[in-house]
Amino acid sequence: MGFEAILYFAGIFLGLGILWWASDKVVDHSLTLAQKLGVSSFIIGAILVAVLGALPELIVGLTAVLRGVPEVAVGDIIGANMCNISFVLLVPLFLVKKLTLGKGGRAGLLFMLSVSVVVMLTALGYGVIPRLAGVALLAAYATALAALWYRKEIDVEEYKEELQDGDGVKQKVALIGFFTLAAAGAGVVTVFCAEHVSYLLNISVGTIGALLFALGTSVPEMAIGVNGARRGATGFVLGSVMGAILSHTLFVLGILAVISPAGIIMSSFTHAIPFIAVMYGFLGFKIYTKASICKLDAIILSTIFLIFYLVELKIL
Repeated sequence: MGFEAILYFAGIFLGLGILWWASDKVVDHSLTLAQKLGVSSFIIGAILVAVLGALPELIVGLTAVLRGVPEVAVGDIIGANMCNISFVLLVPLFLVKKLTLGKGGRAGLLFMLSVSVVVMLTALGYGVIPRLAGVALLAAYATALAALWYRKEIDVEEYKEELQDGDGVKQKVALIGFFTLAAAGAGVVTVFCAEHVSYLLNISVGTIGALLFALGTSVPEMAIGVNGARRGATGFVLGSVMGAILSHTLFVLGILAVISPAGIIMSSFTHAIPFIAVMYGFLGFKIYTKASICKLDAIILSTIFLIFYLVELKIL
């Protein structure tokens, strides 16, 4: 193994270390902020952490659009969303028996899930998101966040550990923003190094790179979810995951459509429609009937996600 490969491997481990440390801090400060504001951890995860956590997808999307390859951005968003409701939910479930929501949290999650799936399926069916539709998506995102915040007084959780901190609300928001950006940056570095390792070691980029790209931009959410589950804040885990999906679908796609002269072309990904419909439908059914997600549910969703990638790579 050459010195260059060793450096990239070192970059992977360093990135993962920073990612884990930063995500742990995000969870700590988020739960404390929820207590200070008297809101549920679901709301903090769905609004603040999710918005900041969508930055990797936004950066990838802006780069792709400016380079004239917006289909890369669309593929990343679709893949990241499917990854979020499969592997990102599965990994924390190795630490807790199930991810559970209260009545208020269930309503909020179903709301975000419904908006996301309707927008995504409509865009894929129509085949393009024009600029004007992009403006509408951004307006819908602002409205959705306002609606979620309006429900902040319900479903306040009690956590397994008391978090005492002298910082005020503004300081907490600033710290959450800083550590979320650090986690996102570490995730980007980890993916960058891993992609170079795959080239240097002649590992199939078609098999690893495609899967790695969607997984890579979801690494911060996965690390945050694991640390949230470790503290028993399962509503926070589900809130951050579904908030990220809503952010990708309305916020990121909206911005990309506005800055792209021809809008965002979605027609090359119509084959994803049945997979999205099945995955979102299954998750919605479980949340509606059980207000929780267990490991078997996440395994089923992860299996569907893997089948999608096998189809995408023309293996199936």
